[in-house]
Amino acid sequence: MHVFGGEITVIRIEHDKNFIAFVAIHEASSETIGWVNLTLQLDNKIKLQDAYVREGFRGRGIYKALWNERMKYIEENFKGYEVLSYCNDVSIGMFEENGFRLKETIKKMSKYIK
Repeated sequence: MHVFGGEITVIRIEHDKNFIAFVAIHEASSETIGWVNLTLQLDNKIKLQDAYVREGFRGRGIYKALWNERMKYIEENFKGYEVLSYCNDVSIGMFEENGFRLKETIKKMSKYIK
């Protein structure tokens, strides 16, 4: 797959029957440069998880390539399933462009224990 003036390969790794990863490999260096995952849940639901692209490769189409491979796999294998995900401000546009709609707004809370 050609992106950002270079080549990547996206491979699918089925860790078990409920967890599947899609990994971007930079062909010139054989390095892992990004990944996205999905988890099959009860009641015909799929949760999208863990989108990551290494610094230095961001903004070059890697996330979109991973997204497309994952969604193609879902659409070919899971008719009738609902796809759910949490997303941040950076990725919300990708979700909206692909027909997702906002179901709820949540806030991430944090506390450091001293």
